[in-house]
Amino acid sequence: MGKLFEFIAGVLLGVFAGFLLFEGLFGEDPVQRQSAERSKKAHCEAYEEELLRPQSPQEFEHQAKLYSKTCIKNPTNN
Repeated sequence: MGKLFEFIAGVLLGVFAGFLLFEGLFGEDPVQRQSAERSKKAHCEAYEEELLRPQSPQEFEHQAKLYSKTCIKNPTNN
């Protein structure tokens, strides 16, 4: 019974260690994520400025689509 317990504990520990190693190597980098969020925010601000300036209806519609696709969160587009 003791050997079985040691084996199961070893397997579980190995799986957990493997998960931590995988996350460390391939997980999301917080600095990279913050940079992407700042970049997205800058794009959204630029789209907002474009929407406020005088333009043709076609240009406005194009900018509005870009803005809604990039900046507005909804269940289908996060």
